[in-house]
Amino acid sequence: MNKKVVEPKKQYTVIIRPSVAEEYEKRAGRMFMTRSQLMANALEIALDDIHMLEVLGVVRAVGGIRKAQIFMKQWRKSQEEISQQMV
Repeated sequence: MNKKVVEPKKQYTVIIRPSVAEEYEKRAGRMFMTRSQLMANALEIALDDIHMLEVLGVVRAVGGIRKAQIFMKQWRKSQEEISQQMV
């Protein structure tokens, strides 16, 4: 997303909490744009941020931590099941 290419926009539907939509509505009004424009801009900025986190290796590190957390949770569950079987 580093290079901004002019391309036709396409409509998508997302499901968000009403409180989030209200916040976008308030902030968009203060910025003299529509809620949709603000959301579209925010999504593009978030994509740029994710790209930077990938370049820095943060996304990969967090993914590894998440995998370890899942493994440990499954391991603990299996240990609990083994303990219950021994009783």
